[in-house]
Amino acid sequence: MDNITEYKALSDADLLAYLRNGDENAFIEIFNRYQRNLHIHAYQKLGDFEQAKEIVKELFLTFWKKREDIPQTAKIEPYLYTMTKNRVLEAIADHKDISMYSASFDKFIEKGEIWHRN
Repeated sequence: MDNITEYKALSDADLLAYLRNGDENAFIEIFNRYQRNLHIHAYQKLGDFEQAKEIVKELFLTFWKKREDIPQTAKIEPYLYTMTKNRVLEAIADHKDISMYSASFDKFIEKGEIWHRN
C-alpha cells in the first residue's frame, strides 16, 4: 500500500499485520488514530500536560521498536491503553519516590544534619 488515505479505511487488525511487517504508514495511521485520546487519558491521570505528552511519545516509540513482538491477535486500542496505564503508574511511582526523598532531605536540612565537604 502506498497511499496514506487507504490506511484510514483499514481495520486495526489489518494495520497491526502491516505494522508487524515494518510498514511505517500503518504505524502513522495507528498513531493518528490513538495518540490524542491516549494523551488525554494520561493527562487526566497525571495532571501534567507535558509529562503526559512525553509518556505517549515514548509509548509509541516502544510500540514501533517492539512491533514484531506484539501478538497478531492483540487488539490495538486496549494494548495501547494498557501501555499508557503502565507508563502512568511508573511515572506516579517515580514521582512518589522523588517526593519521599525530597521530604526526607528537607528534614535533614531543618535539623542541620547536612554537612559540607571542605
